[in-house]
Amino acid sequence: MKGAPEVSVIIPVKGRAQYVHDVVRSVQRQSMDAFELLLCDDDSDARTLDTMRAAARDDVRIRILPRGARPPGGSARRNDGALAAHGRYLVFLDSDDLLRADCLRDRIAWLDARPDVGFAISECRVFEHVPGDTPYAFNVVSTENDLERFLRHDFPWQTAAPTWRADAFAKMGGWDETLPSWQDWDLHVRALVTDDLAYARTGAVDYFYRRTRGVALEGYAGLEHLHRRRGVLAKIATRLDTARQLGTRAAVLLAGLYFDVAWRLACAGFADEAVTLWNDAAVHGLVRARELREGEVMLRLAHREPLRPLLLRYRFWRWDADLHHTPSKTLLRAWALPYDVLR
Repeated sequence: MKGAPEVSVIIPVKGRAQYVHDVVRSVQRQSMDAFELLLCDDDSDARTLDTMRAAARDDVRIRILPRGARPPGGSARRNDGALAAHGRYLVFLDSDDLLRADCLRDRIAWLDARPDVGFAISECRVFEHVPGDTPYAFNVVSTENDLERFLRHDFPWQTAAPTWRADAFAKMGGWDETLPSWQDWDLHVRALVTDDLAYARTGAVDYFYRRTRGVALEGYAGLEHLHRRRGVLAKIATRLDTARQLGTRAAVLLAGLYFDVAWRLACAGFADEAVTLWNDAAVHGLVRARELREGEVMLRLAHREPLRPLLLRYRFWRWDADLHHTPSKTLLRAWALPYDVLR
């Protein structure tokens, strides 16, 4: 490679040496040479470190970034990579996913031709062991609004789908390093509600997402994760307000997501925390007084398991449909039909 790289590929790494070798090879085999690969180590085991060092020793385009005194976690490592990157464009790749050979070349050409777009979304195919072993897609193209899909907790895309202009990503403030889950959700929703940040879909299927059986698509539901979501939801509510989107369907869907998280807390026996979270939705102007009162009653009773079906029926009967937090139509179909049918 001569001169500065056009694109920086950033991969947080913690173990999984068998996958790291494959993902590094998929980047090295790109049909363009003007890239750098930043392997952001999160205290990996010796075998994984050996794999990374061997790759970096033989390829000047690869750099290993140690964690040092920085906090642990994938989000912190991605931020480290973004700060160290030299490329005009950034691609965040997970350590078990793969790129097609023309991925970087085509993404850069697409964005170079559209200087008004801050980030572009590509599509992927899902695999388990080798690309092509499932007929499914993750970030399925849909007629449904992307922001509304995120607010239903259906992910229209995941980490590796966007190609960011480096200055556009910097404007976002980076990945939230405090979150134990929902990191993708948080970053991408923030991008969608930022007024002057345009995005578009390329329509290209150019990478492969590895599906690991047994991992829930909706993310972790542990108490720590649920508690941390209060700050995430408040952040998005504030951005909706700034973008003057309160009163829109997106705001109602966000209120439904507030109640869904609160309901999970209440069912786990944390009624006070659940009611506090639900009150946050009212403070942000997302729910009316009647829904606030009814929601508080439901959350106070949610610890009584025999009552839960009745409470949920009441919610579905009395509240706006978008407050139900029902899955998007796309999510209901995405893992049941082959990719070509979904299109």
